[in-house]
Amino acid sequence: MFYGSVPAEAQAIMNKIVKMWDVSDIYIGCSGNFTLEKFISPMGRFNLHSNDVTLYSLMLGQFFQGKTVELSLSETGAEMFPWLVQYMETDVDRIATMLLMSRIVAYVGKEDHPYYSMMLQENIKQYPAMHEKTVKKLTDSRLSIASYYNGDAVDFVKESPQDVGFVSFPPFKKAGKAFVKDFAKLEQIFSFTPPEYGYFDEKSLVDYFRLIMQKKAWCFGTDMRLPPDEFGEYLKGMTKTTNRGIPIYLYANYGRPQIVTPLQSTISANIQKFGKGMEIGDDIRLYELSNDAFQTLRSQYMNINIRPGSATLAIGVLVDGYLIGVYAFSAAPTQSNWDKHIETPTMYLLSDFPVAPVDYKHLAKLVLYAALSKESKRLAERITRRRCASLVTTAFSKNPESMKYRGLFKVLNRKHNDSLQKADWAKDIDPANAYYMQPYEINYGAPLGQWTLQEGLAMWKKKHSQKR
Repeated sequence: MFYGSVPAEAQAIMNKIVKMWDVSDIYIGCSGNFTLEKFISPMGRFNLHSNDVTLYSLMLGQFFQGKTVELSLSETGAEMFPWLVQYMETDVDRIATMLLMSRIVAYVGKEDHPYYSMMLQENIKQYPAMHEKTVKKLTDSRLSIASYYNGDAVDFVKESPQDVGFVSFPPFKKAGKAFVKDFAKLEQIFSFTPPEYGYFDEKSLVDYFRLIMQKKAWCFGTDMRLPPDEFGEYLKGMTKTTNRGIPIYLYANYGRPQIVTPLQSTISANIQKFGKGMEIGDDIRLYELSNDAFQTLRSQYMNINIRPGSATLAIGVLVDGYLIGVYAFSAAPTQSNWDKHIETPTMYLLSDFPVAPVDYKHLAKLVLYAALSKESKRLAERITRRRCASLVTTAFSKNPESMKYRGLFKVLNRKHNDSLQKADWAKDIDPANAYYMQPYEINYGAPLGQWTLQEGLAMWKKKHSQKR
């Protein structure tokens, strides 16, 4: 489930800003998981006023105010999970139940899939122990808020006083609908009447920020670089959690500008690159790249929206001494079981990309021909010290099949992309990202060692050497 938490790097900058404020009350728009409240409350100087529109946030808001937590099972919830009643006797019991169910509902409705069915049953089996642990954690919590506004953040900022502090970290662009939709299953389990609210788009977000800027002290975070003529002097921070993670911009009327970005070790591969006006020759070879050189080339040529993984071995493809592309293997353990679809053991193709710009339309396919070669197979088997029969990879596509892999790889499985549910790997990726929000997530596989490098080059020239 996508909880809308604020990254630690952004919290650190906002913390420094809020500490400078000379106000008694701070209003927090779009509280979500109460991340902002959790770092402001220990300062002990402010009355906190929270806001959001989901059942999840409303129940937490009641609990952190010390009010009765008005949580009860709906008819659907009572039918599906009748045993939950015994875990809903006190306020802290009810909050613990909601927190646990916010994760368990991710497996509901998918029981026909062995993995989700197993996870649902295991969570139910372990529920007593998990509930006890969650109750203890909540009992130890010292977070306290003065009020909670169950409604639209725009109305909240309009109705709040002018001489206060206002902090907000709203959902990014188109992520608002996905954020609310993510809690739909939870809100079916419990009785809840949602308030009326609107969704943010780019224009309404900017209007929302303008309202915030009317307060005595203010700070907000967004993935948009706002127009410099109006907002430039208030840009107080920029963070990126990974090299290809989304940048987060922090605007405020207090504080000095700060930047927090990850350190990426890079080094030139010291190889001449293939380019426009050049012809593909006949001498093709593989060249092992250092990790630093791979990171440099990946940053230069790979789709900037693709989150990189950790490569076990990166390999450059050279023709007549010129680098035409790169691919990389990952030998990390996997839970995927492909033996019903393709010969195993397998090696995972982590990255594959051509250099650019070039005159050839399908240079990316030549990189794949090289990755599937006998010479490539020997490299894969050397680093794993075992036989490697096939190569598998994953693509996100707006079509049921990715043209880059078509003809060389076969589809192992295909499913609709649900990146917002994959919190572990997508937590620092913009949910509106065009690559990860493609309709299809496709796993591909192909036998390794089907041809030599020279044979692969000849086939590519015959089938795919058209120019633009």
